[in-house]
Amino acid sequence: MNQGHSAAATDIDFAFAVAFVAECANFSCAKASSILYASDFQPRTPAMTASPPDDPLQSRLDHLGKALDAERGASQKAGEDRHTQSTGSAMNLGFRVLTEFVAAVVVGALLGWQLDVWLGTAPICLIVLLALGTAAGFWNVYRIAAAPPGKPRR
Repeated sequence: MNQGHSAAATDIDFAFAVAFVAECANFSCAKASSILYASDFQPRTPAMTASPPDDPLQSRLDHLGKALDAERGASQKAGEDRHTQSTGSAMNLGFRVLTEFVAAVVVGALLGWQLDVWLGTAPICLIVLLALGTAAGFWNVYRIAAAPPGKPRR
């Protein structure tokens, strides 16, 4: 560690790193790359950010900020509803894919085993029908995944 750094400088570097990580979590990578480095960081005081109360531009900005906050609140609530619906739909589709694949493999294995018992051929029918069941399972999964998004999956 460099001996020239004091404890206060290390605390400021750590605080900046924490702030930078928080900003990266809130913004996209492109926006996060535009955040200033620690050497360029200058804290703002209330006197630096305050503007005269009669400034029409500031009052317009405040009005637009409030309208934007209200719109964000409404869109976040609607987004949460859509997220819940899309999660349920995705889980439904996932369980359907799993069921289609497992059912095809199990049916192929059971038919092959039973044919081997009836015909007296040791594992030949089991292997052939297990392979066919696996292929049918993959084909079913492909059909489900390749269906157009607007078309209901049957």
